[in-house]
Amino acid sequence: MVSVKITDLRREVKERLTKKGIVDLSDFKLKPINVNHWNDKEIRSGLEKNLTKIGSSLLADIVNTDISEDEKIVKINKILTGDIKVEINRTDSPMVKRVVKSFNKGVELEDTYLNILLKEGSTQQHTFSTLYYKPTKKQEGFFAFKFEKTDYIPFVNFKKLVGTLYFINKLREYIKANKEMSMLVYIKYILKIGIYKDKEHRAKIEKLADEYNLLPSLYDGVYIRDFSETYRKTLLKNKRFDYLDWFDNDNFFSLDSVFNINGNMDNYHLYSIRNVTLVSHFFNHLYELNSEEEHDAKEEVNIRSEYARSYETKKNIPQKVLNKMETTVFKRHFGYIEFDELVDLNKIELIEKEWDSINNKILFPLAKEHSLRFRRLGKYNASGLYFSEMKAVCIDLAAPSSMIHEIFHMIDYTTLTTSILSSLYNFRGIVERYREITDKKVDSLDDTNKFKIKWNGKTKYNKDYYHSSKEIFARCGEIYIEKILGIESSLVKADNRILYPTDDEFLLDLIKKYYSSIIQLAPQKKEEQKIACSSKIMSKEEITNILEKYQISIFDATVMN
Repeated sequence: MVSVKITDLRREVKERLTKKGIVDLSDFKLKPINVNHWNDKEIRSGLEKNLTKIGSSLLADIVNTDISEDEKIVKINKILTGDIKVEINRTDSPMVKRVVKSFNKGVELEDTYLNILLKEGSTQQHTFSTLYYKPTKKQEGFFAFKFEKTDYIPFVNFKKLVGTLYFINKLREYIKANKEMSMLVYIKYILKIGIYKDKEHRAKIEKLADEYNLLPSLYDGVYIRDFSETYRKTLLKNKRFDYLDWFDNDNFFSLDSVFNINGNMDNYHLYSIRNVTLVSHFFNHLYELNSEEEHDAKEEVNIRSEYARSYETKKNIPQKVLNKMETTVFKRHFGYIEFDELVDLNKIELIEKEWDSINNKILFPLAKEHSLRFRRLGKYNASGLYFSEMKAVCIDLAAPSSMIHEIFHMIDYTTLTTSILSSLYNFRGIVERYREITDKKVDSLDDTNKFKIKWNGKTKYNKDYYHSSKEIFARCGEIYIEKILGIESSLVKADNRILYPTDDEFLLDLIKKYYSSIIQLAPQKKEEQKIACSSKIMSKEEITNILEKYQISIFDATVMN
């Protein structure tokens, strides 16, 4: 049974990645690259290890099968489709065999020798390798095949080259399908290194950073012309900083910008990636998206199996409760309302008044295709649940403060028809700022702190859960309602100093800017957004006191006993 669940999860992750046009890295056992330093050698090592793993995995599925060598070459050619065209053929070149023999201490190897041609438009480059032999780091690129004066063709590690070409071609597909998100990664990188082509380039980057809700540059930075004249000419000659002009996404990672170039012979070093730190930033971005999709898929699979009955309408609901389900004010926003059969209808009216009070200040979207269900969720260890597939919002009114949180989950999923809001580029700045702040807050806690132990653990409510973009969307929505709009209600409670980091002014500015674009204020209340309740409606304290008086909140204690 467990194997079936694992299989289902893997299929679910792959389907989600494919649907969103995200490069599927889930089968390769990769690791993120540490790019938070300036050591290019370490960054290159981390990237090359990951690309070699990709190539090894792809080739293992082919070379370990019982088919001819020619059939293996055909299959390898098929997996390397994309903008950079690849043609791999067998070769009997004595020169290639001599090179491998020299690498192997003079012992000739039985291997499949390869002639590899890369093409993109009018640009092309060829090289040689073998299907099985793996050159050492020193051997790779050490020997060059010289056929003419301008020909310089190094011997390459075939596994790494396959992984590189596969990844770059898939990355280019992603960039074409996700131009805004890709531009965000590029802008973050330029801000991080602080190098600009000129003042106009910097102004453009910082303008886009503001539009994408990113932190502005924290230092002055430098321009290419600030380097010494000799170094500047070298950089420009080797196209080291050609990416500074990448405002046209279609030019991202062309063959010209993937591999280092031999300045003397104008050929590519196919064993050495150029702009390695930038490529690593894109790798980490895709790795992060894969991890998020895996986490979200796991959560949704668990919800469907563990919480299934919480969105099924109960039987034997009393008539007076059924009548209330048809007349409740919640019907204005939702298509179907369910109250637990043990609910205290007098206490339901308190929650209705709070809901009306909030909706007098803002205009929550209508969700007539959704159901709103007030249930007892204690046995599920949850105060609220949102089921996107079943279009159901479930609230445990023993903890009514979960309601606005779950409503924001619904807004996240339903505002757009083709995507969810929390996965888009313009929310990414909030996600990354939130993660940075909460990480620092948790790190500052004592190692024996229970929350810190759970945060770093493997239970459901750990760092991965709290750092999910969907959870961040709902929590920051609560911050917007309570802290920025100043709406007090027992239906929202953003008072955990770690999970609701309202002491960070930049995060609050980002939240205000973003949520004001998706949550509309009620026109007649724009000038009164700091007022919590009208005089005719009970205050938050009055309602909270009533609810806390009964440990089971709106459920009738007499009936429960």
